[in-house]
Amino acid sequence: MDSLPGSIFLKLPGRRYSEVLSSHRIRRYILSYNLFFVSNSVASSFINVLLFSTGSIARVVEFQAMNQAAQFLFFFMSGFLSSRARDETLFALGNLLRGFSMLLAILVGGVFFNPLVFGTIYGISGGLFWGSNNVMQQEVTRGNDRLTFLSLNSTISGIISLVGPVAGALIIGATPFHGVARYVPVFSVSAAALIVAAAVGRTIGVSRERRRLTARDLREANRNIPLRFKVFFFSSNIYTLALSVVLPVYLFAQTHNYYLVGVLGSVLASGSVLGNLLTPWLLFRDRPWVHALYGIAVIATGLLLMDSSLAAVAAFLSGFTANLLTVPISNGTLTAFMGIMDVPASSYPYWISREYYLVGGRVSMLVALLASSILGGIGVTAAVASLLSVSFMAMVPALFVTGAGKR
Repeated sequence: MDSLPGSIFLKLPGRRYSEVLSSHRIRRYILSYNLFFVSNSVASSFINVLLFSTGSIARVVEFQAMNQAAQFLFFFMSGFLSSRARDETLFALGNLLRGFSMLLAILVGGVFFNPLVFGTIYGISGGLFWGSNNVMQQEVTRGNDRLTFLSLNSTISGIISLVGPVAGALIIGATPFHGVARYVPVFSVSAAALIVAAAVGRTIGVSRERRRLTARDLREANRNIPLRFKVFFFSSNIYTLALSVVLPVYLFAQTHNYYLVGVLGSVLASGSVLGNLLTPWLLFRDRPWVHALYGIAVIATGLLLMDSSLAAVAAFLSGFTANLLTVPISNGTLTAFMGIMDVPASSYPYWISREYYLVGGRVSMLVALLASSILGGIGVTAAVASLLSVSFMAMVPALFVTGAGKR
């Protein structure tokens, strides 16, 4: 189980996009998943900004703590629920619940806008969505070229992420209201996308053998996952939260400009899109220009420590280069990870075991955020977390002693 093809990271997409899209299940999955991503890109960055602007970084920490805790619990529960409910049902329920959590927070307010309650409902939706999404992705791509599929799906979601944050910022900026009310239109658009995503998701038609999940299944899956994957999953979520949560809040704290936060989301997405397109070249670690990009990412992240006019520029530069370099690694790693799950009767235990290490990365990041809120500053946290994540992700390819990164 520990041995994988040495060329797994170097394969160019072996099947044309049109051939991958010939499957109606893949087409529907891509449509539903990317409608979820429309919602995610338009509003998710501004949830943290909204909470920060109506209180302090402590509200962001409270929301993220409950979000991550509830997401992990219901991700775990989705494995047990899958023996009684169809994957599409859990997938649709996750979309619907996320949409309702946003509408309740922004329209009803009160207890639903409390970061602990909001974060809990938001996290439950995420657990149901991601738990079922991973298995559905595994099944709809069985027998297909997964690297091509992942590259295509990531490119589409990346393009959406280019437009979404700027669109969200424009909607918020054009709203004549103030305070929480100015977020009503953008949250409503986001919720509408999630409702449509749920409707499309119910028609994907995933067929697999449903079986009861046991503690023994989880222990066996965890033993079968190679250490290099565990290290990658842990470090990747430090990186993810550093860029998706810390950098936008840090930039807003520095500039108090909604438009710049939206542009940052688009810049991060452009790094992802370019990373997908340049995957074959960026995985050659011995190319000097790749080394230079890693150097730029680390230097730009270090500049976040400086409370100056360079801080905003550094946020854009560090975020862009980090995404550019890590997206190819993520696609290659996920392709390899899905490959080891084609043999077992159920892939749920492997996805749940993977979540243990993702949560470990999230918890580490949240501890850093909590320390920042206690100390009263987010700049140091942004710099240290991003620097740590870029360094970790730069080391990850070396862990894959399978020939990746060699000419």
